[in-house]
Amino acid sequence: MTHTIAVFISSSTTELANAFYAAQGMIFDRGLDGETFFFELREKPSMLIRLEAAGYFKPEEKPVWDMHSITEHGVTLYLCNMEAGDGYFYIPFSNILAVHTVSDGWLQDVRKCNAIRIP
Repeated sequence: MTHTIAVFISSSTTELANAFYAAQGMIFDRGLDGETFFFELREKPSMLIRLEAAGYFKPEEKPVWDMHSITEHGVTLYLCNMEAGDGYFYIPFSNILAVHTVSDGWLQDVRKCNAIRIP
């Protein structure tokens, strides 16, 4: 079973992320600032489970992580909590199955367009 995490690209990480994604053939005409990528993981890291148990994520919200850096070895995420402070979380590419920008909203639009075309 895979697990998906959403990762947000901020203006401070755009240059490094752009170089990585361009090397993969993923080109973005409007740049990456504000773009969200979805990482499909082989296994849910135990620290992610511990963060959930500690209440880091609100149950009604889907968490979006802030990307700190990305290389051919893996991705580093930035954690920030008003009370607890901040920290970093590294995910090696050996645990990443896929990286994509296909959101649930995008899939719903595809379904709507295909439903219109099918008689």
